[in-house]
Amino acid sequence: MHKTHRPGRIVTAIVVMVAVFVPVNAAAPSAHAASTTYLDEGYDTPPSTWSTDWFDSDIGSRNRIATISDGIDGSGIRVSIPTGSHFGSAMRWEFAANGETEPDELFYRYWLRFPDGFTNYGQGKLPGPSGLYSSSGRNKIKPSDANPGWSARMMFTSPDADRAGTHTQIGFYVYHRGQPGSSGETEPWHDSPGVLEHGQWYCIEGRVAMNTPGVANGTLEGWVDEKLAYYDDRFTFRGSADAGINVREFWSDVYYGGTATAPGAMSFDFDELVLSDQRVGCGERGSGFRDTSGNVHETNIDRLAFAGITKGCNPPDNSRFCPQNSVTRGEMAAFLDRALNLQPTTIDFFDDDSDSIFEANINRLAASGITRGCRDRTYCPERPVTRGEMAAFLSRGLSLPTGGVDLFTDDDDSIFAASIDRLASAGITAGCNPPTNDRFCPTDFVTRGQMASFLSRALALANPPPPPPGYTAPAVPNGYDAVVLPGWSIQSVIDQQPQGATILVRSGTYLRQEIRPRAGQTIVGEPGTKLDGMWDYSFAFTDIDNPVDGVTISGFEVTRYNSVAGTGAIHGAGDNWTVSGCIVHDNKYAGVTVSDGGTISGCTIYDHGYDAILITNASNVTIENNEIYQNGDRSKFYGAVRLQNTTNAVVSGNNIHDNDARGIWGDLDNLNTTYSQNTITNNWHGAIYHKWSYDVTIKNNVLTSNATAPRKDTILDAAIVVRGPNATIFGNTVQYNRNGIIIYGQGLDSTYGKYGVLTATGASVYNNAVTDSGKSGTTTNGTNISTGVFDDNNYVYPDASTDWFVYLNGSGRTWAEWQAEGSDPNGTFTISP
Repeated sequence: MHKTHRPGRIVTAIVVMVAVFVPVNAAAPSAHAASTTYLDEGYDTPPSTWSTDWFDSDIGSRNRIATISDGIDGSGIRVSIPTGSHFGSAMRWEFAANGETEPDELFYRYWLRFPDGFTNYGQGKLPGPSGLYSSSGRNKIKPSDANPGWSARMMFTSPDADRAGTHTQIGFYVYHRGQPGSSGETEPWHDSPGVLEHGQWYCIEGRVAMNTPGVANGTLEGWVDEKLAYYDDRFTFRGSADAGINVREFWSDVYYGGTATAPGAMSFDFDELVLSDQRVGCGERGSGFRDTSGNVHETNIDRLAFAGITKGCNPPDNSRFCPQNSVTRGEMAAFLDRALNLQPTTIDFFDDDSDSIFEANINRLAASGITRGCRDRTYCPERPVTRGEMAAFLSRGLSLPTGGVDLFTDDDDSIFAASIDRLASAGITAGCNPPTNDRFCPTDFVTRGQMASFLSRALALANPPPPPPGYTAPAVPNGYDAVVLPGWSIQSVIDQQPQGATILVRSGTYLRQEIRPRAGQTIVGEPGTKLDGMWDYSFAFTDIDNPVDGVTISGFEVTRYNSVAGTGAIHGAGDNWTVSGCIVHDNKYAGVTVSDGGTISGCTIYDHGYDAILITNASNVTIENNEIYQNGDRSKFYGAVRLQNTTNAVVSGNNIHDNDARGIWGDLDNLNTTYSQNTITNNWHGAIYHKWSYDVTIKNNVLTSNATAPRKDTILDAAIVVRGPNATIFGNTVQYNRNGIIIYGQGLDSTYGKYGVLTATGASVYNNAVTDSGKSGTTTNGTNISTGVFDDNNYVYPDASTDWFVYLNGSGRTWAEWQAEGSDPNGTFTISP
């Protein structure tokens, strides 16, 4: 463990062997129980509020902490070390003091930014875990039997001289048994990705696993933006007699130097600190770009980013790649310069690039002979690159063999024909008109996504690296084809599994992930598996751009997705999706949507401002045995379950309660619908409202205390309302609703929907039990309604003299008048006690 060298800088070669490894990540917890989050600090309140849970946290003495507004997610904090001082922060979050058992293993995650203008004055410490059980582990006191303890804080230092002005190196600073000197050991992380560019946020993750007492098998592991940056499993944090030494605290130590104080002011930005017993991960913000999920070039874009060839399109955050944007000639120079590791030059080849941020890249490209410019002493850095120009750049840069085969019909007149043929013969391009691919489109502009694929193929870029020594791949239980662990990109595992695969997602929170399954795949979340969109994505699961069939999603908690109007946070556009056992809540629009043959079962869906379940333009959909509550908006008409233009939909066995909406709303052009065995209670509007729809069976439901909204139009606020032909309504228990069962034909003598003229004829309402539920009956324009609609129903009301029934144009009827006109000849009427 006596390291005296810094790990070498990773250099991308022209040809790299591809390592096959499913996830980006390395180690995982040894057990797969539900995860425990010890601390989740978003720094959304002033330091004086959240720091009360920390030891040694007085603000303004050794803790110089202020709130900033531009954190990674809302506000964050800035920790400042003044000139002539050591301390920016010294506080510690102690597990025992906060009611937690001191763990043997800890995962942590925080976002870190060295602000623009940061100056490297030398080495210092950053937050990390420790076990400060005595005076050792700090202050040049090495741990011993008499003075046990350890620490593994993060550290910062200057990188190689050529990057010191704009970058800072990070790593571990470790006190452990067996260290050679009194000071802690510096363990720099690999230069790529462990050297951070100033002005950008980075997701820093660490893991410490305590050693067997007296055995050198303790582990430190680190990631930057979900890329492995460090691994070593040979530390001794505790001696043979130190069974009680664990992870005692997380030390928010921001400190300059050893004995010398900071020669100048230094500031560090932090956000979103999480301490957990399982890998936390960074979500989509850390593992890639926010706008590439589902893009056909996504894999190649990720390879390009991993190789350091691209950083993004929106500096300094670089959270987006802009795959559809055209590549400018300046950007092309930067891509190729980084990819080919071109040599610097002092020659200025062109006159029109002095204001371009790519000037140095352009000159290197010219010095290497890859470009001759767009005309004499002119490069045209802002002009988009055509596919023909791209072929010339790549064929020269890669020194591709001449004499390629002529594979395209549209490049004979192009000055780049020879370069195009060389590119195609090398397998770097297949053409622009798949699947025929007999044209190259040499004058079309190249998009950034296409450029990523061109370069990835040309350079044979690798997938993320294989696991480090000591890594054990997660066991795959019987019945599954792959496993996803917390912090991994679920999509990366899905993409590497075939159609029809079954994938288990282990318990934990996965941030900012938008998942696009392949056909026939089954994706199962363990209990406690949570997808949190952080309001950055529209969908947790979707196939909206490329519908696939036969997908099964089960066991996930899904929250904070910006679902768009007409879609759910879980949105299956393909046929025969099954969504089961999910907890879906607090998303912007709907919770779950499926298409033909879809099933939504056993889910809990709540707290949506619109519909919980929305089904449109679909047939043979089943919605069964779900609990649905607290959805809708009192100022608007939504349905906890809403159907539009469906055929053969079945809504059965659901518990639908306390929604600011209708319980079930068949809203226009629904045919052959069945509502059965639902319990629908205490909803703001009615329980079941089948409007401008056809051929419905409503049976064996329990409908209680619905239509609580104060409205003038009381008839339509009822337990059951049908506005359309051919309704069969039987076996329902209707109690304490504003109104009971209404067959409503008012205004239905004109054409509505796609099935023609609606009438209220053909209804059959029988064997229902109606208790204290306002009015029941039929109301039309006075025509096309028969007296045989209601029969053999049982009513319980406080008296027989009130107009509890309506007929013809909605005029009231007592029980005697109701029967006298031929309604309910076999029914019963009972006075309630």
